[in-house]
Amino acid sequence: MCVCWSPDGRYIVTGGQDDLVSIWSFHDRRIVARCEGHHSWVSNVAFDPWRCDDRTYRFGSVGNDCRLLLWDFSVGMLHKPKAVRPENLLPYLFLFFPGVFLLPLRCAIPPRRSGYRFAKLQPITRVMISVVSK
Repeated sequence: MCVCWSPDGRYIVTGGQDDLVSIWSFHDRRIVARCEGHHSWVSNVAFDPWRCDDRTYRFGSVGNDCRLLLWDFSVGMLHKPKAVRPENLLPYLFLFFPGVFLLPLRCAIPPRRSGYRFAKLQPITRVMISVVSK
């Protein structure tokens, strides 16, 4: 697993065995984008400090597939989560007995996925790296 913080500390980029690069929002504490383009483990990620400002970011990733990929994203292109479903907000099921009372019971049904959606990014540049041994 590899990790890199953005120069302003707002985002974290991670890579690993799933062949994906994930962009995490530190403030929101969740994944805001997934980057698909590698065909093997992602072994290193790094932000380009000269190409990052308050709204746009550039970072690179290197994988065991011998690819160097460059990625750009802006704050505006990152999707906000869909509205959370009401059943995910209330962990209790209320049973109503007519004329008596409401009886709160802990839900035995596992909660559904939260419905978060995130942006899927494609690389802006792909470079194959050749390894020369002497």
